[in-house]
Amino acid sequence: MIKITQTSLLDSQLLSSIHAQAFQDMQKPWSADIIYHTLLQKHNHSLTAYDDNDNNNQPLGFIIYSLITNIESEILTICTIKARSGIATALMDQMIAHTKDEQVERILLDVAVDNTKAISLYEKFGFQEIAIRKNYYKRDNTSIDAKIMKKQFAK
Repeated sequence: MIKITQTSLLDSQLLSSIHAQAFQDMQKPWSADIIYHTLLQKHNHSLTAYDDNDNNNQPLGFIIYSLITNIESEILTICTIKARSGIATALMDQMIAHTKDEQVERILLDVAVDNTKAISLYEKFGFQEIAIRKNYYKRDNTSIDAKIMKKQFAK
């Protein structure tokens, strides 16, 4: 079973390691310092997924998101290190529940156009493409476009 908890600032180094594993092809995965300072900002939130049956209590993945206003939220990053299904779904479920509790009207995110697994996950949650950012992500010696996606909540 997957357990979701609020992320601790003390986990910044561990989350940086997960981010680097999940986004191996990025030129600059998020450092522990970037994660730490991102989590210090009062409008940013993070959830971490664990395996309830793992005595080592090693994270399986995490999500960082902003509650920009009472109108809008943005997913800054989500990543998992295990191929086990359900981790990203559990993180998304909890994040969406939190944003609904805050009466957010919409959630925005960007995703590499070739990240079909992530796009399928977001579409499962009702996200729709609203624009393309040309050459947004840098990988090795190339650039990848990003889809901007939006989930709109009914009023």
